[in-house]
Amino acid sequence: TSTMVAPLHVVKPATQPTTVTLGNNDKFQISAELSSIGAGIDSVTLKKFADVNGKGPYVFQKPYDDSGKLTRALAARSVKIGDDQVDVSNVPWHLVSSDAQSATFMLDLGVVRLRKTFALTPTASPGEGFEMTVSQEIENLTTKPVKVQLGTLGPTAPPRESERSSDLQVMSAYDDG
Repeated sequence: TSTMVAPLHVVKPATQPTTVTLGNNDKFQISAELSSIGAGIDSVTLKKFADVNGKGPYVFQKPYDDSGKLTRALAARSVKIGDDQVDVSNVPWHLVSSDAQSATFMLDLGVVRLRKTFALTPTASPGEGFEMTVSQEIENLTTKPVKVQLGTLGPTAPPRESERSSDLQVMSAYDDG
């Protein structure tokens, strides 16, 4: 049986896609371009490093084309509550707030409201780099408990730096319940 109170659907998506850039000042050696489509990453740029061809800065995490639809890193694909599922992969989320270090997107599904925040911060050791933290919040808009499953894309692979060895990729997640 479903715990749904109302049909799962996107309530008033943003009318136009929005792009936000984190790290767009001299304080950051890295920048991240975010898209409101699925609340995902369009690109990450290391400003002081050249790309593999030596032309321009080193850019990775670019979207790839999946049969005519761009697939962005860490973008939401679907939301399932009970037996009801909705595709949100091509839905523009609302930009709630943004500055040089963080951006928060929101999507209302009638039963739940989703918030995703991207935050760019220096690592604990100054000069050792930057970290991007992605936090997701699910707010239950009903009076009954709901079980929510989020389908999210993983990162896209950065360009290989060497043909002789594989590059290391790490992705982590944490759920405190």
